[in-house]
Amino acid sequence: MKGKAFLVSIFVLLLVFSCKKPVVLPPEPAIEFVSIRTIDTIDNPELGNPVVYNKVKFKLVDGDGDIGNEEDNDNSTTLNNTFFKLLRKQNGLFQEYKIISLTGDTIPIEYRMPVVPISGGQNKTLNAHVFILIEGINLKKLPFDTLKYEIYVKDRAGNISNTIETEEVIIPR
Repeated sequence: MKGKAFLVSIFVLLLVFSCKKPVVLPPEPAIEFVSIRTIDTIDNPELGNPVVYNKVKFKLVDGDGDIGNEEDNDNSTTLNNTFFKLLRKQNGLFQEYKIISLTGDTIPIEYRMPVVPISGGQNKTLNAHVFILIEGINLKKLPFDTLKYEIYVKDRAGNISNTIETEEVIIPR
């Protein structure tokens, strides 16, 4: 009888200590800069125009895992959730540089991260590495040669992450 009680006690202790509590993090996303890489390429093989883009990588952690938005049919920018501010180096200091369209409107640098599925269970924390290719701006056409970006993300609940900065990038000419 004592042997059975001892085994049951060991089993209960193993059961209690093997149950892990879910990781609890704040609902606001947190991001951390990892890398930025300049890509010097051709925009379209048929057109053959030389272009320079940047590919940014950052780490993302969200306590409740509600990152990303579904694509809509009208390509609305209201579902964009990753925001960039372009900074140019001028006289040794970085200042915001706004891209202006032919109509005089400011062109935002925004992207829509899709819904990122998380595994089931109690732990809703999302850990991911995000890669974004900043297209649509041919860096060779900008009137400066050194830049960096400020970046933040917003989750579906409207929580805004911290803001990070990339390393400075020298644009190949």
